[in-house]
Amino acid sequence: MADDAAILGLILPISEPEKDPDFYVLPENWPTVLVFLALGTAWRIDGMSGVWQGLDYPSVKTVMWAQGVKKADRKDVFNGLQIMERAAIDLINSKLKK
Repeated sequence: MADDAAILGLILPISEPEKDPDFYVLPENWPTVLVFLALGTAWRIDGMSGVWQGLDYPSVKTVMWAQGVKKADRKDVFNGLQIMERAAIDLINSKLKK
């Protein structure tokens, strides 16, 4: 099905972790990874300096809802998301300084 979608230029949502030899995501972290990836266009970036400031948190709530994250899991997903956000900000902004 993914091949058919690719022909049409579509990307299907991933419902199961992909087996990739480069890295492994623990099953309990998969919802956080999916939310993080879905937030790819929801970053706040300073218009003058280009410094990445962080995720747009109202968008996080919307994406969690759209991804079907259960209410009982939202706190854990959000905590994991903040860890990923901080790591991404540090990495991206460090490349801006060069």
